[in-house]
Amino acid sequence: MINRRDIYLLYREEELSTWVVANPYRNEVIAIFMLPDQGKMKRLEETLNQNYFENIMRLLKVRTANVYFPKLAMSTTYDLEIILSTLGITQAFSNEADLSGITQDAPVKLNKALQKTVLTFSNKSTKATRNTGLSEGNLTKVPTIRFDKPFLVFIKNEITGVPLIVGRVTNPTENSCL
Repeated sequence: MINRRDIYLLYREEELSTWVVANPYRNEVIAIFMLPDQGKMKRLEETLNQNYFENIMRLLKVRTANVYFPKLAMSTTYDLEIILSTLGITQAFSNEADLSGITQDAPVKLNKALQKTVLTFSNKSTKATRNTGLSEGNLTKVPTIRFDKPFLVFIKNEITGVPLIVGRVTNPTENSCL
């Protein structure tokens, strides 16, 4: 486990018995971790929708916390042909593809397009960059939050709101993977 006493964006969602810890990173990216109490994951997943999530994000407050994160690596591979097809981009995968801007060899078409995403949390990679405007308000009791049970993770672009990664960590042990 990686232990960091630091300033985070925090909220305790009592209705769902869940800690929400957000950590801003470079390039307008923010990581949001939702840690429900033991046995409350199903309720969190059933209740969580876009409106509920956005409301929780508005309730986050700058606070110091003692947080224990597991070392973990998450990876996924997407078949971009399916994703691009839903956006109407289908010609690149057909015999009518015009890829003359890439190569003069003809005819050329794509037969596969994959994207692999890997996200690693370790002692070296968890340091976040902070906005200079973040400072802690009133001194209160510093909570200790241990990500030692199943939790949800969201990595999203703060400007567009587009989720980059959404996942569930089911076994947050040393060297666990999503």
